Amino acid sequence: FTTFLVQTSIAQSVLTPIGQFSNEEIQLTKCSFDTEANAVILMHEAYSNYDDYYHLVTEHHVRIKILNEKGIKEGDIVIPFWRKDDFEDVTITKASTFNFDNGIASEIPVSKKDIFTRKNNERIGTVSFAFPSVKAGSILDFQYQSTMKHYGGLDKWEFQDRLPVVSSKYELLIVPNTEF
Repeated sequence: FTTFLVQTSIAQSVLTPIGQFSNEEIQLTKCSFDTEANAVILMHEAYSNYDDYYHLVTEHHVRIKILNEKGIKEGDIVIPFWRKDDFEDVTITKASTFNFDNGIASEIPVSKKDIFTRKNNERIGTVSFAFPSVKAGSILDFQYQSTMKHYGGLDKWEFQDRLPVVSSKYELLIVPNTEF
């Protein structure tokens, strides 16, 4: 399932709330279109808008399902960003591991002290963290915000990733009265 939408009118962010899962997501044990996958991105959705200074502000929501023991390493997250001239800032707004035992869900949040920003070189930085208590069957759910100085940082949207992606959605709000 893929969706690409470009909006030219003002709208509210419609990201799926953290921790609200379908029964299909909870019960999933194998990716139907990649049966060898150890983990799957259940959803990557993003909404781009602008602030009062016409910065490009993008809210992301990523949900990963760990399908087996080999997939546990997918709980280590690294998000690259453009750090040269302070062009981009990335902030993790919420991140939690959800485990399901005997039909009961438990949420284990990522602590703010466990989120690290690193300067890789003069152009690129990374924000990284590891989800706690990851095991086969866990759902890793996180949201983050990217703020860029202007729309020149807008990059192509990838509907697939190195892990199989079940659902991908991107909405872009363009600054009124501008050429794009």
